[in-house]
Amino acid sequence: MDERLIPLNGLIALTRGDGHWQRALGEMGLRIHLFEAPVFTPEGNIVADVLIYRVDPPLVLLAECKSGRHIKPVQAGRYLAAEENGIFSAGSLPPALRGKGTQVTACFAGNEDHRCDLEASMAQHEIQAPLLTVGDGCARLTGVDSLGSLHSFDVRHNSGLPPARFPIDHNSELEEIRELVVPVLIAAQARQEEFVDVESVCRDLLPEWPVVGNQAQRSFRRRVDDVLRRLAAGEFGDQLIYEPGTKATQARVRITVTPAATDPRGTPQSWQARQRRAARALGRQRAPIEGQLAFSLEDLADAGGVGEDQEELGER
Repeated sequence: MDERLIPLNGLIALTRGDGHWQRALGEMGLRIHLFEAPVFTPEGNIVADVLIYRVDPPLVLLAECKSGRHIKPVQAGRYLAAEENGIFSAGSLPPALRGKGTQVTACFAGNEDHRCDLEASMAQHEIQAPLLTVGDGCARLTGVDSLGSLHSFDVRHNSGLPPARFPIDHNSELEEIRELVVPVLIAAQARQEEFVDVESVCRDLLPEWPVVGNQAQRSFRRRVDDVLRRLAAGEFGDQLIYEPGTKATQARVRITVTPAATDPRGTPQSWQARQRRAARALGRQRAPIEGQLAFSLEDLADAGGVGEDQEELGER
């Protein structure tokens, strides 16, 4: 998992109890509403990394997830200035909280290894807000004294890093996105699908897709679209045709070759050849990304069977 995304995935795990993590936030009544939530504030508009909330008593936490060791005071000031009206005006207020007189507070989330530096940065800039840090052996929340029914915690666990609900995001490099797109296409070939649209790939890559803000969705969709176009123009050019979106259709790729469709007798060799081709497309000289959608012959068989492609037999 990209170190940049550990705090974000940790917050999700602590809210839902994913991956055997304790529901330390969920047990306080908090739930996730939106990722990349637009918010209007008197100090300048922001896009909060996560908006989590509680209905009773009504509370919104706007979490900024930090991969580094320092808090930027200008950005922090915008988070701290957020109010209910600004969240509502930007379209990010949970419907259950409308008209409730909701308390709004900022929360900063980072890596446990950086806690000392983050605390020092907050003290230097006189930032008073909750600080959540997560690591592979613990999760700690401090600075919630002013929030009444919320309480600090220091959770020790042996569950490792949080599950990668966000293995990548709209800020990830194209190379990282391609690492996960290729297995999705291989699985679609195994299921003998003719079309794969950009939206469906996005949903496969990001389990949290339904609660990602519209702006971030558009950005991620463009990046996935770029990856599909490059794959169809390159290593997978004899298997895929990229069809750009129009007013009437979504951008998509047409799958033109699948071993199962070419020869239903079925042997694994042609899928092995496709795996080798996928590896070449990915430049597989390095370790795969943690949380990656790995593909194997067994996975492909489960997805839709394996078959023989006479075109690939020369690669045995």
